[in-house]
Amino acid sequence: MEILGALLVVAMVLVPSLTRLINSMAYRIKAQGKAEIIRARRGPQAAKGDKRPVSGRRAEGEGAGVHD
Repeated sequence: MEILGALLVVAMVLVPSLTRLINSMAYRIKAQGKAEIIRARRGPQAAKGDKRPVSGRRAEGEGAGVHD
């Protein structure tokens, strides 16, 4: 009976930790899926590592503010 009580205490201590671990893993998997969908919507160039802004505007330092 003492062993059963000890096992119950250990289980009660571990369950919240395991729940947080599972929730964290689920959040990361969901975030990876969302990122993959966003990359797919941007097109094949974005998936290959193209660093240009999607909106077509130039980022700072790429000729921004340069007038001839």
